[in-house]
Formats: sequence, C-alpha cells, structure tokens
Amino acid sequence: MKQEVMDSLLARRSIRAYREEQIPEDVLQTLLRVAKHAPSAMGEQARHFTVVQDPDIIRQMTEATLEQFAKLGREPMRPNMPFYLAPTVLVLSAPKEAAWGHADVACAIMNFMQAAQAYRIGTCYIGAALGIHRPEIQKLLQIPQGYEPLACVTAGYAAEEPAPSKPRREDDVTYLR
Repeated sequence: MKQEVMDSLLARRSIRAYREEQIPEDVLQTLLRVAKHAPSAMGEQARHFTVVQDPDIIRQMTEATLEQFAKLGREPMRPNMPFYLAPTVLVLSAPKEAAWGHADVACAIMNFMQAAQAYRIGTCYIGAALGIHRPEIQKLLQIPQGYEPLACVTAGYAAEEPAPSKPRREDDVTYLR
C-alpha cells in the first residue's frame, strides 16, 4: 500500500490536453471531499471551491485571461491556454483578509490533484488565469463576497500521455543535524 501511494505521488504530471468526457459526479464529489480535508492554517479552512463545467463560462474565463495576457504584452506559451479545453475547471478563492489564504488554497489544490491521479484523472495547476480577477468574471463565478480567486486547476481525462518527469535538482536540500 505504501508503495502504491508513493508511485501515485511520483507519477502525477500536468495534463494539457483533455478528452471531451466529463468526470463522473460521484468521483468529483470524492475529489472535492479530499481537497476539503487538506491542511489549513489554524484549521480555519479559509478557502472556497467553485466548480466550473459550463463550457460557455470556461470560454469567458479563457477570453478574459487571454485579453489580460495581451495587455501585458504576453503571448500564450501553448495552444488552448489557459485551461487546455478541460471539461472541468476548479477555481479556488480565499477571503481577502486571510493571512494564509494562499497556503490554504495551495494545500487543497495538491490534495485534489493527487486524489485525481488515483482515479487516472489528469489535472494542471493554473496560476496565470489572470481573467478570474476581473469583477465581471468573479460575478459570473459567484465568488463569495469578500473573497478573491487565487488559482485554478483543470481536470479531466487525458487526451495524450504526459511527458516524462524532468530530472529533479540535487542542490535544493539543506540538512541541519
């Protein structure tokens, strides 16, 4: 069992091409349950989950993000950015005044992504979804009053095999014994 967990953690890769197949509702609910059980600063659970499966809303989020990219003079690095035509986009928000909201969101994202791996559902962390910060997109996403969207995760069944893992750095651990 331990080896299966380790193998799953090491096998997870970012997926940037998805099939047109939605995640079954019972699996999605399980993934959300696991995400909600992620660690949170002082147990406050300062985060909110918005599950977007409406293609029109995902399209509007995409257009808003690409417009923000253009205003910054940036080009998308890959086709189908930023959400890679995923059938599900999870938007995570935290209260604006939450001191550790970013950390709470990051922990929930990792739990969601690792649990998805166990179901062979592909995911990709999307930190550059700039369009989610626009007031009209936040209203469309029904972001709770006083919250701000911080990051997204795409989810769905992979349309292609992910690239193998890149070699990991060897100089990024310091031991103090």
